[in-house]
Amino acid sequence: MGLKSISLSLLTSAALTFLVGACAPEPGDEPLGDFPRKDAGGAAGSNAATAGGSASGSAGTSTAGVSAGGNVGTAGGTLSASGGSGGASVSGGGSATGGSSTAAGNGGSGGGSVAGASGDPLAPGGPSKCPAAGAQLCDGFETAAPGDAASPFKFELGSGSTGVVDATKVFRGAKAVHLKTTSAQAFITETATFTGTTAATNNQTWGRLFIWFETKANPQSHDVFIRLEDPGSSLSSAQLHVAGGSRGQLAAEIRSGSDLYKPKIVEPAPAGRVLFPLATPKWQCWEWHTTPDNTLEFYIDGQLYEPMSVVAADKWPFPIFKKLYLGFMQFGTTPATELWIDEVALSATRVGCGN
Repeated sequence: MGLKSISLSLLTSAALTFLVGACAPEPGDEPLGDFPRKDAGGAAGSNAATAGGSASGSAGTSTAGVSAGGNVGTAGGTLSASGGSGGASVSGGGSATGGSSTAAGNGGSGGGSVAGASGDPLAPGGPSKCPAAGAQLCDGFETAAPGDAASPFKFELGSGSTGVVDATKVFRGAKAVHLKTTSAQAFITETATFTGTTAATNNQTWGRLFIWFETKANPQSHDVFIRLEDPGSSLSSAQLHVAGGSRGQLAAEIRSGSDLYKPKIVEPAPAGRVLFPLATPKWQCWEWHTTPDNTLEFYIDGQLYEPMSVVAADKWPFPIFKKLYLGFMQFGTTPATELWIDEVALSATRVGCGN
């Protein structure tokens, strides 16, 4: 290669490097309460994904790499990615067998929808995906409301609470459960999936729901969103609060002589602690996994929130699960609270947020 060709190649490479560096969005600080995503393609806010396009032609090989807001695969030809606060758009490659690949993502503060080659499981919209293959229960509340003969769920509402199925907010499909409370509790409950009498038969389970939660004042007392219990037990540990917490900090809890929290509630909240409710309400995917060995894992938008994990060494005395509660309850002064629940699934294996 002559000196002139080498110089031209270096200049072209330098220009591409400058363009990519100038357009790539800067990572932002993640607010407490907006937990980063994992399975959906990166951090909430920009939904960051790394894409590389490689194209070979008669003039050689050209490669462009981009960090942007979409889920972009590797493809020959023109590669375009956009999204995230500030956006970015880069085209790289050249003509190549394999055509072109384009992906677009919309990322804002706290997330947003992403349209990629396989779609974003956390983006609202589209038809209900219930029933889900292999699930013991999957209910998008499209055909029957809790309390109806065809529904596995019932409403359990405290004084001053209401529960309906309507279209005011939905994650998928046309309907979702809508709960309001200004008192102690507003739940939907089910017992049909707990068919056995032992921990081996009842406590090996995966659960999934989509939740949107709003409140007029942050709950400061002990609160509960997901509860698994043995209603026939008189033990103080008869209720496992899978998701709840205290002082606005999301946590799992069980009572065994006194309240046991994972993570332990301390004030002020340590860095990285998930606070709930979110500063800006939005749909979140919550998953939980329990085992007969008294372990619990909790996932937010597909990512394990490890501080809430309960392991066998913690020696939490789980009850034998016979009833599931989904909704809201607070032990103390209850602020005016409103929440929506959609696409509830229970299974022996993980259903995930995309099914």
